[in-house]
Amino acid sequence: MRMPNSSSLVPFGAIGLGLFIDALFFMNLSCTQPLYAELIRTTAGGSCPEFWFYRYQTLIAALIALLGAAVTVNAMWRQTEATRADAAEMRLARYSGAFLDVMIRYHELEPMRDNETEAEAKPRYRAFDSTTDAQTIREAMIDAALGPDRFIVGTFVSRTRLAGLARFYEEPDAEANAISVDPIYRALCRSVLQRTELLREGARVYDISKNRLDRCQRSHCGTSGKVGAVVDAYDWHDLILFDR
Repeated sequence: MRMPNSSSLVPFGAIGLGLFIDALFFMNLSCTQPLYAELIRTTAGGSCPEFWFYRYQTLIAALIALLGAAVTVNAMWRQTEATRADAAEMRLARYSGAFLDVMIRYHELEPMRDNETEAEAKPRYRAFDSTTDAQTIREAMIDAALGPDRFIVGTFVSRTRLAGLARFYEEPDAEANAISVDPIYRALCRSVLQRTELLREGARVYDISKNRLDRCQRSHCGTSGKVGAVVDAYDWHDLILFDR
């Protein structure tokens, strides 16, 4: 579980420190003025800090309460972002496993044998086909954690199904259908791997889901990678996902 950090509080702390130092200078300067010196002597026993504290104690209490609320809200927001990132990381791990299951079933699929009927061979094909229609695969097609790369999950599934079907029936174009399966699978694996790395380095889910890695690089990630979309989801030669 990643812990929320307080780096965003640094600017507020610097501003507060600056205001506090200015207040000390003002108090010191005002206490040397004859009018304030006489007022302080008669109302606060000659104590300059005590005079100013009692004069603005309500304001000071309100500022302290506001600062405490700001710290609490920031911690809650950071914790929420960390929880979202953890959930996205777990989903990406599930998608990676689902993609691997499809590939294992695809490479294990054998052509229909000469001594078996289609009814006898069909269960072997259905075992492969069921992995391409798994609930996890369907979730990956719409999950923003994959960013623009989620749109090629459907391409991966359809190409794998076509290639599996062509192999099963030993069609002449089986090789042509199969040529794009492995490259698309490797591209999806790179996408999942590098998005997971970015989440672990502190990137927000919003940054990786909206193709905003330029901001992510400056703020969190410190990587020279880039997130790209699919130029043409139906041509695996044009896949541009993560490219370091």
